[in-house]
Amino acid sequence: MEVYRVQEDDLDRISERSVEYEQDLQSYLLKASGAKIGELSMMYLSQEGTTDEEGGFFDILGVDENGDTVVVELKRDKTPRLVVSQALEYASGIRREDYDRLDDRFRAFRRSRGEEPDESLREAHAEFFELEDEPLAESEFNSDVHLVVVAAEFADVTLNMADLLRDHELNVVCVRYRTFTDSEDDLTLLTTETVRRPLALEPGSDGSPTSTETEEIQREFWEQLIEKIDQQTGSDLYTESTNPRSYLPVRGTLPADADIALGTDSLRGQIQVKLHLRDDRTEMYDYLVEHKSDIESEIGEELMWDPDSARYEQIRLVRDGNIKTDREKWDEFQTWLIDHWKAFDEVFADYLRRRR
Repeated sequence: MEVYRVQEDDLDRISERSVEYEQDLQSYLLKASGAKIGELSMMYLSQEGTTDEEGGFFDILGVDENGDTVVVELKRDKTPRLVVSQALEYASGIRREDYDRLDDRFRAFRRSRGEEPDESLREAHAEFFELEDEPLAESEFNSDVHLVVVAAEFADVTLNMADLLRDHELNVVCVRYRTFTDSEDDLTLLTTETVRRPLALEPGSDGSPTSTETEEIQREFWEQLIEKIDQQTGSDLYTESTNPRSYLPVRGTLPADADIALGTDSLRGQIQVKLHLRDDRTEMYDYLVEHKSDIESEIGEELMWDPDSARYEQIRLVRDGNIKTDREKWDEFQTWLIDHWKAFDEVFADYLRRRR
């Protein structure tokens, strides 16, 4: 690629130069509060941070319009295959973080830039993506993680690894960058070329649903389920999200510091019901653990209790069920989700009121 400055009576070529340090590339990208990298728009949450898991260290962390986290890995030279595995390590740690942890990262990031973080992550996200009329619920953040690898060049083995992960619906985006400078006018240009686009923008080539089609399947599944909820329940039981994807936040008779989310996971072929503990969740969780046997007896199922989870959905019930491949079982899946949501709502609401 050649870049020229067009002047009134001349055409000057701007020289290409390499980035000496990855920090230089990072500083270019972080000039604004967010950017579109690899055709993926994001608002920045953090930079050069560690995950809550051992060994994870990311360059830039962002969040997209849907509330999904975006891990950006920067390499100034040709990418070795280790880069993709490192990015996966970071993503696995980030995916376990709850809204409160992301909000903490966001506020610390803003303070590091000399800004006073008056807004919460949820408020800033709604403003950045112009969603003030329909902001995301806290439980809708970090439903999924996207990986963006930015490098000067990509080795074939790196792209092959990225393609394998993308075949399994892991959104790995590869972006090639180049920089140009004109020292006389103190001008620096950064160009990017998307080598592997976000999956949602790729057409399906093997007859399987694309990411966009997957979202349509999820939307249709939830619309049917919401209609059933409306038919079966009273006004005290309602949903929080008007545009659910992997998770449908629902509220019933639980106190304000707890709610329930219904979830689908097509990659693992599962559906699930999760209890979200919002504030003072360690103390609340410990109280529920004390009554674990009685709670499971009343619900009639053995639950998944995860005290070491960094995410705040610490109590779950999971069963096999793939809404993409088992469409004929949607009615069975939806009935199971509604029945166990009602059980969660009734049983946990009772115990949480006792605690108060």
